[in-house]
Amino acid sequence: RGAGGVKSMQDTVRQFRVFDQDGSGGISRAEFARGLELCLKSTEVWPLPRSDLEALFHVFDRNGDDAIAFEEFALTVRSPLGLEREEVVLRAFEQLCAVAGADPRVGIVLRDIARQYDAAFHPQVQEGRATSGQVLAAYLRGFDKDESEVVSVDEFVDYYAWLSWSIRDDKTFVRMVVESLSVLYS
Repeated sequence: RGAGGVKSMQDTVRQFRVFDQDGSGGISRAEFARGLELCLKSTEVWPLPRSDLEALFHVFDRNGDDAIAFEEFALTVRSPLGLEREEVVLRAFEQLCAVAGADPRVGIVLRDIARQYDAAFHPQVQEGRATSGQVLAAYLRGFDKDESEVVSVDEFVDYYAWLSWSIRDDKTFVRMVVESLSVLYS
C-alpha cells in the first residue's frame, strides 16, 4: 500500500496538536523541544543534544520562518509515495512536459498543465457540487507553492504525495491520476 489514508492524516493532526501546545497553528522551537521530549523521553535517544534539536527543527521548518506550520509538519512526517504511485506521477510529469515542449529539469508552466487536466471525473463535478473550472483552479493552486507559474518535478510529486495520503489503495490513486490528465489516456 502506498499511503495510510485518512487515519494517517487524523493521527498527524493529533500529533501536531501535541506539539502546538498554545494552539497558535505553528510550532515554536520551545514547543518542538517539549513535543519531542513527550515522544522520546522514555527512549534511549532522549535527551537530544541542542545541535540535533536545532537541525531537526530546520528539517521541519521548510520555509525558514522559525515556526512549523501544519503543512510543513505533515509533509515531513507523512510516508513517501509508494513505488507504483511515484512511477505514475513521474510518468505523468514527463508526458505533460513532452506534450508542452517543456524541459522536465526546469518544469512546466501551469497553463500547460491546465490544458491537459480533465475535471470531468472529479467527484465534486460528478456530484454537481463544483464546476470544472472551480476544480481546475483548486488543482492548479495545489502545485505552485512559490507562485512562479512554473511547476517543478518536486512540486508536482509533493502535490500528489499530499493527495496520496488520503487514498488508501494504489489502483484508485493510479486511476485518479490517469483519468484527470488526458495526456495519459489519449
